[in-house]
Amino acid sequence: MLPSATDRLLQDGSGALEQSTPFPPPPGERTMRRRALRSGLGLAAIAFFAGTALAVGAGIWTVTEDIRTTRRLDALALQAEVVIGQLREAETAQRGYLLTVQPEYLVSYNAGVTGARAAASTLLSRAAGVRQPVGVAARAERLRGLTDLKLAELEATLTALRTQGPEATIVLIRTDEGRRLMDEARNEAGLLRGETAEAARRLQIAGGWRMALALGAVLGLASLGATMLLVALRRSRASADAALEGTRAAEAEAISAGARATEATARASGVFATAPLGLAVLDADLRFLAINPWLAEAQEGQTKAQIGMTVADLAPDLAEQLDQPFREALANPGLLREIVVARNIGATTRHWRVLHRAEQAGYTVTLTIAVQDITDQRALEGERDLLLFELKHRVKNVLATVQALAGQTWAGADGNGERFIEAFGARLRAMARAQDMLNSGGWTTSTLNDTVSAALGPWGEAVVAAGEGGDALLGPQQAMMVVLALHELATNAAKYGAMSVTGGQVTLSWLTTDDGDVLLDWQERGGPPVAPPPGRRGFGSALIQAAFARYDGQDAAVFDFAPEGLSVRMRLTPNGGSEGTGS
Repeated sequence: MLPSATDRLLQDGSGALEQSTPFPPPPGERTMRRRALRSGLGLAAIAFFAGTALAVGAGIWTVTEDIRTTRRLDALALQAEVVIGQLREAETAQRGYLLTVQPEYLVSYNAGVTGARAAASTLLSRAAGVRQPVGVAARAERLRGLTDLKLAELEATLTALRTQGPEATIVLIRTDEGRRLMDEARNEAGLLRGETAEAARRLQIAGGWRMALALGAVLGLASLGATMLLVALRRSRASADAALEGTRAAEAEAISAGARATEATARASGVFATAPLGLAVLDADLRFLAINPWLAEAQEGQTKAQIGMTVADLAPDLAEQLDQPFREALANPGLLREIVVARNIGATTRHWRVLHRAEQAGYTVTLTIAVQDITDQRALEGERDLLLFELKHRVKNVLATVQALAGQTWAGADGNGERFIEAFGARLRAMARAQDMLNSGGWTTSTLNDTVSAALGPWGEAVVAAGEGGDALLGPQQAMMVVLALHELATNAAKYGAMSVTGGQVTLSWLTTDDGDVLLDWQERGGPPVAPPPGRRGFGSALIQAAFARYDGQDAAVFDFAPEGLSVRMRLTPNGGSEGTGS
């Protein structure tokens, strides 16, 4: 029997009703979905922590490489200065030999040549180890080429003197080829220093940004870990309330979520505890919620003992520097800020860079800080600035002295070029001996014995020098002036006085008075009769008076032009290492 239309309608309606009414999923399926979602979030958090840790490690490695490159650049610039110094030493010794034909200058010349070649080779090898800037290696190669050309020019001049005589040598010198090559070498070394300094500056800036990013990542990691810890505690409390209501499924889910949060927090705590800088988390009242071992040891305390303490409790001498910046950060969460604080520890002042950022989770605000000790960096910057200032000061003094010697020597030569070259060369050599003496002592102090030896060394035993009453200490500028003054006396004696004839005697004696002054007596006997003093005082006499000038305006160098020989009594107040001449 065929179904009726009513039966078919009922069947169709009941089928439609069945299809439009879904059955609710069983409770076990909903629990499995929640577990899968939370497991995915846990895996994402673990991946985030791992990626952040790798990024921080890569940033620290890159900063370390930048520091090494900066040191290589500094060493390269210093090596360029060594090359120029060796070239200058070889040139000075060669000029000394040309002026005096004394063989001891050849020893210094050969040493300068050997040193210049070795320094240029070292420069090339160091330039090859520097990756940037790209032009450093090419500029080092050009400086090496100029060094070879300059050494060849010096050797050619010596060869001309030996084979063709002084006239041919003067012709070569007047071409100014040697000066041109030396100027080009100095210019090339200056350009090399400029490029290395600029590259080092860029690396320092890039390294600072990388370190800031790395520290920011660590701060973010620590902040997220602290936030997750607070969230985990709240979830645990909610799970406990749910357990009291008898929901076993909710209790099991809370336990699982707490385990995953604990694992993630443990990973963050590992980074927090082993980071090579100070890390801490503070609450809104600036009390320490967490502090890592590095920062705890810097405060000479234990980690657990410092939890709950305020910044003022832990570091009262830094509280004034930290309180306002920290509270401004708490009022404006999310911004990474930086300050530098200083603390006096005994006779040492230490400096720290403090990065800090506040994070807000609901009604809870925490402050995460990262502390880096930059005392050594500040000290290196100060030493570098001091060395640059000292170098500029010494160069200015040397240039001023050379300029004064040149001008006064030319004025006394009456336009005679040969007389000027002889006198100026001798005074420059005396100045060079004084420079060598001061360099060996680190430009601090020089003894009177060493000063007298440097001044009278070229005359050997022709001058009998002896002192009593201890060895006085002279400052750098004072020692330089005494060397030049004694050089003038010895030069005058060799040309016109007791050392100009056989049998003449020259003595220099000194003694230290009770008030610390030194009395020096220069005496010549057995030489030609001494002529009366000229009406106009020459440069040598003026230089001697300047070397022993007194602050009270009195002359501390008294000349006695007795017929049997010149006598000069000089009074000196050793300044014990300070700049200036004696008073």
